[in-house]
Amino acid sequence: MAIITKISVGVRRKDRANIYLDGKFVLSLSLDEVVKRGLAKGEEFDESSLGNLASVSEEEKIFEKIVNFISYRPRSKKEITERIKRYAPSLHEKSKDQILEKLAKLQLVNDREFAHWFVTSRALHRPRSSRHLRSELYAKGISKDIIEETVSKLGGDLEAIKKIISKKANLSRPKLIAHLARLGFSWELIKGEVDKDPDNE
Repeated sequence: MAIITKISVGVRRKDRANIYLDGKFVLSLSLDEVVKRGLAKGEEFDESSLGNLASVSEEEKIFEKIVNFISYRPRSKKEITERIKRYAPSLHEKSKDQILEKLAKLQLVNDREFAHWFVTSRALHRPRSSRHLRSELYAKGISKDIIEETVSKLGGDLEAIKKIISKKANLSRPKLIAHLARLGFSWELIKGEVDKDPDNE
């Protein structure tokens, strides 16, 4: 059995507490978790209870890393799951699920909202064909139903290809056609739109 000999607020992290057992630092927990569990100096811990605390501590640290990961831009559930595995390859599946559940409750993971953000961002900054968008969303783990629901709202490829042709006006006709083909546009649409521009004749 081990005994809690000290609980101190972190120096750099005032929202976390350092737990000492038998005079030695063992792990840190959020203050909320300490209060929730009623941890106090003098409390005894067996190996099983200590292991449980260690798992909670690791979950909290991974959760904070994931929140930071999401802060840069929205992420799909698949992206988040893969990042959790990268941060903690040996983390128990139950712990991974608990992290995802916590993120969902905070509305930090939602594939439908992610898909909407993704296609809107692409349309504004990096337009491409609906076929290419479907492929990108599928690679990010978005379900087929959400993909179709989201991409169908764009209203086809005509507006996207016109934007690209306007942005890439400096390209020669062959290079422009090759670029549009890589972005998944059909040959009929490419030829029809490129040939409308006299600069590309």
